[in-house]
Amino acid sequence: MKRKTTQAVFLGAAFLLFSGIGDYAADPDRSAVVSRDADQYVAFGDSITWGGGFFGYPPRLEALLAEKYGAGRVWNAGVGGEQTSEGLARIDAVLSGTNSKYLLLMEGTNDASNLLVSIDAADFNLREMCRRAAAAGWTPLLATIPPRSDWVWDMASYRARIYDLNDRIRQAAFDLQIPLVDQFDAFMEYPASLGGYAALLFDGVHPNSLGYQLLAETWFAALKIVKFDPPAPPLQPGLETKLDAAETRKINVVAWQANPLNAMRALKGYVIYRKPAGEADTAFARIGSVAATVFRYEDAFLDVPTRYAYRVTALSSVSDESAPTVTVAETTTFIFPPINPSVRTVPANPVRTAKKLNVVTFERNPLNESALVSGYRVYRKKDGEPDDRFTAIAALGGSTFRVTDPFVPAGVKYVYAVATTFADGRESKKSASVTAR
Repeated sequence: MKRKTTQAVFLGAAFLLFSGIGDYAADPDRSAVVSRDADQYVAFGDSITWGGGFFGYPPRLEALLAEKYGAGRVWNAGVGGEQTSEGLARIDAVLSGTNSKYLLLMEGTNDASNLLVSIDAADFNLREMCRRAAAAGWTPLLATIPPRSDWVWDMASYRARIYDLNDRIRQAAFDLQIPLVDQFDAFMEYPASLGGYAALLFDGVHPNSLGYQLLAETWFAALKIVKFDPPAPPLQPGLETKLDAAETRKINVVAWQANPLNAMRALKGYVIYRKPAGEADTAFARIGSVAATVFRYEDAFLDVPTRYAYRVTALSSVSDESAPTVTVAETTTFIFPPINPSVRTVPANPVRTAKKLNVVTFERNPLNESALVSGYRVYRKKDGEPDDRFTAIAALGGSTFRVTDPFVPAGVKYVYAVATTFADGRESKKSASVTAR
């Protein structure tokens, strides 16, 4: 990012902002505030934080906090064009200038785009800012820097520096045992169908309104974990698949157990998510919820051939969600008889009618998974006999839906039924029966 000549203006605005919320920096007696306000946050960084005409992510994050928790002030301490060395130079003034509790630190874009700046130095500066914040009683959250889509990103040497710095940031968060907010991954995972992460940038470097909303939502997701302690996920999810009474639709029953870690917590309930099995986790969609005393969910009226997967989350009294359970997917495969059987009787010989031919036809059942069907078995019995007298008279391949029963005595009436066979050896129950003339 090119260094801005108006940096002094931004810097002055940042200090004016902090003096305006209580003159902490101007009053030595008040600069040593140790009682931190857990509903105040400081967004610290360069112009990506400051936001310019898009106003950055702080007001968007503030709106999310207010909507969910009823309170939350996010101060914008972003300075355009700043490198981490300059951020380190002003961090103490910011830390002593407000009694906020949380420092949201995202900086390094200008370091990575300047080949004269050492990534080692940027790593040190970010770690030192986090150490100073923690020593002053703050809770620092450290973010990776977003990707770019400009000429800098197109050059392998610069792109490698961005990846290197973000790897250092991730390691720093681990070493310092502070929360990592991976904004880089959040941008990179933006759906390609919506234009990919480039659709989040207005000039190849700075986010547009969509990008700033994603930054805010990613910070918010991290704060929910750090500050609001969401519940633990449910345990031991299971899935039972069965057919409805008409055997034309499927019912999936998802069950789980309460997590003992939530025993002292007031839960609102559980949320159930579903996706077609085999699709990415981004396909999960919320399909329902149950009360905190209910540990099963019945998902009915499902198309039989489509297989589904499920996971469940716990919901706190303020609607914070836990991490999801492991995914459970359908394993049950049903087998259905053919449909629309019919029988047509014709004379075996137009001149001599002592014998006749019965031609049995049927259709494949669309509820069966085609790849599993190996064939069909045709059964016959005399009219009036019990069903246990059905005898197999033909075995057909999976693409044959017609069989001829030849030379049937003219005075005998036969009843026919057909069953589907699977490659695993299973056979369906018999179809509806049809009687020849």
